[in-house]
Amino acid sequence: MHGPEGCADDRPPLIDPAGGNTDADPRMTRNRLATLLMGTALALSQLAGTPAALAQVPATNAFTYQGELLAGGTAVDGARDFKFRLFNAATGGTQIGAELIASGLVVTGGRFAVELDFGSSPFTGQARWLEIDVSDNGSGAPYTTLAPRQPLAAVPYALYALNGPAGPAGPTGPRGPVGPQGSAGPQGPQGLQGVPGIGVPGAPGPIGPQGFPGLSGPQGATGPIGPQGVPGPQGPVGPAGPTGITASINAQFSQDDRSGWTRIEALDDDTCFSNIPLGFTFTGWGRADATVSVSSNGVLFFGQQCSTWFSNSSLPTAMSQDPFFAFFWDDLRDSGNTEFIEYATTGSPGGRVFNLYFRNRLYSTFCGTNAVNIMISVHEGSNLIRASYTGVTPCLDMKGASATFGLQGPGGAAAQSFLNISTNAPIFDDNNPGGQSITLQPPRQ
Repeated sequence: MHGPEGCADDRPPLIDPAGGNTDADPRMTRNRLATLLMGTALALSQLAGTPAALAQVPATNAFTYQGELLAGGTAVDGARDFKFRLFNAATGGTQIGAELIASGLVVTGGRFAVELDFGSSPFTGQARWLEIDVSDNGSGAPYTTLAPRQPLAAVPYALYALNGPAGPAGPTGPRGPVGPQGSAGPQGPQGLQGVPGIGVPGAPGPIGPQGFPGLSGPQGATGPIGPQGVPGPQGPVGPAGPTGITASINAQFSQDDRSGWTRIEALDDDTCFSNIPLGFTFTGWGRADATVSVSSNGVLFFGQQCSTWFSNSSLPTAMSQDPFFAFFWDDLRDSGNTEFIEYATTGSPGGRVFNLYFRNRLYSTFCGTNAVNIMISVHEGSNLIRASYTGVTPCLDMKGASATFGLQGPGGAAAQSFLNISTNAPIFDDNNPGGQSITLQPPRQ
């Protein structure tokens, strides 16, 4: 492009203001001394309006700088932030004068113009170079320094001459004739053909969705029935399968019926009696338990992890990792020879029954000397568990008002198999002379 008054411009390669070098070489033009002087005079003339008025307006040290800004080979449009500095050398050297900042300078079609005033002191007759930084308007991004610096051939006395009184305007000279058009230059040689590129096969596309099944064809005609074959020889008779019959007896035992049972008198407060033989294998919850344990606080455990926890809660609980039957889980105690447990196994293989008689007193004296009387029966084969309750008195705690009743599988607090029958609620009736019972059957998995 050209500066004001037809001055020629130079186009050195610049740095892309967007932040990196580009193959398109963004370029910027700058005005030399003639542009400086004539551009300033032009600005003053336009401001004054007439030659007579020109003498009344003092000349300044400002001059107009015009440039062209490209990014990636494309003309820039929009506002940009600029910084301008003078140096005494094309590279390195010393900065002359102050730094000028032009924020939000409008660039249209790559073209921009700005008025710069470094004062008169930088121009003492020596050559000067202009260094320019560019950044996106108001983005806070760092500035990019354009290269190379632009030379300015400043003549100090020319600037001062503008401050003198203006002379009379000379007459406008005649316009010169238009010169003839020059002949076209010779055509340059054709360039070499480029090397063909090597294409890379693309990846196969995804498999399309399966189409809808086609319609079923018509059913063919039924063929004729073939002749009956000769019967084969009879195979051997297989062994007889299991009968799968299990039985349990809902037997009630009185104290007189327990002749010969094993008696335990030492079941004191918060104690356990372990390793009691069932007389058979109990297969509830997919386990194989041949022994049980009993707590003085009314809990029967399948296995050896007996617990003496006296503070009852709802199920599941971390009281034991083994499965258990809370038949009267409360704070109970053995206070003398009238509180005890007795056990025995009756019946024949396949239908045996383990019986445990439990008699203990509530720890509190709220119900006086009343004792809990319970017969627990564990059945072979069917895995039924039954607890029969007799001698229930009108006292609320004897009816179960402070006890927990339920069945919990293995796993403690994380047990997946558990059943809460009742927690701290009176579930028995003192007006039922025939007794009451709870019957359960744990899963076999």
